[in-house]
Amino acid sequence: PYKEFLIYCRVYEPFEYQNRPYKLKAPVVNLKSVISILGCQTLYELRQKIICQSDLSITTDTSNKSNRHKIGALAKDVYKSGFFYIEDTFYNDTSVETNIDYSRVILEWAATRDLGPFKVATMDAQINSLCARFGFPWVYVHQGCCEHLIVLTDARLVTENDVLSLTAYPRIEKIRPVVGKNCISCGIFNVHWILTEHNRIPHDISYFCNKCFISYNYVDGKKIGNFKAYNYPCIPELMFVKKRTATSRE
Repeated sequence: PYKEFLIYCRVYEPFEYQNRPYKLKAPVVNLKSVISILGCQTLYELRQKIICQSDLSITTDTSNKSNRHKIGALAKDVYKSGFFYIEDTFYNDTSVETNIDYSRVILEWAATRDLGPFKVATMDAQINSLCARFGFPWVYVHQGCCEHLIVLTDARLVTENDVLSLTAYPRIEKIRPVVGKNCISCGIFNVHWILTEHNRIPHDISYFCNKCFISYNYVDGKKIGNFKAYNYPCIPELMFVKKRTATSRE
């Protein structure tokens, strides 16, 4: 206690930005999570605690695969590139040699417009080495073009009332649960599948739970009709199960 700093970081959900001179309405920026991290820990460790739906399923048609009932590879395990932009510095994820330097194209673009100067570093930088303004929005980018605003909101010394185990940090202090869509067939369970171009459904995009997906679209394991199926990018432990209220009959 009283030897290490504890820093709080607010992570916001991505939002649609429109570059127009006159905006009908301002974009809604929703808080996704609040993460606490020790000053001796790194930006890479902070990244591991940021949860985003774009890090989940990869958009691949699995309607004809024999193991379609299994969750495929997660996008975050395949596409691991990303960076933090804090105080004119791009902190790139270099944990894997094949990672793409997302900052390069931005630096090339900035050079043609006389913007900068900017610096480049790695996510191995410790939090206590950053010279960052508190309450100011910085940027976290991953999956190519998924951008999150991040804000450092508070810093204080660790006290005896805090969790004193180093392995407990970084930790999620608050998180916004994901309320999933309901299956269009049973209306009870959360969605596990997104279907498109279905010749037996009037909707261009439809949502199914796993049980209804199998029973409606397959007979003895064989596909019925024409459609494409994609894993719904969900976090099961954060999903609510919405159930219809049964009405009694007299």
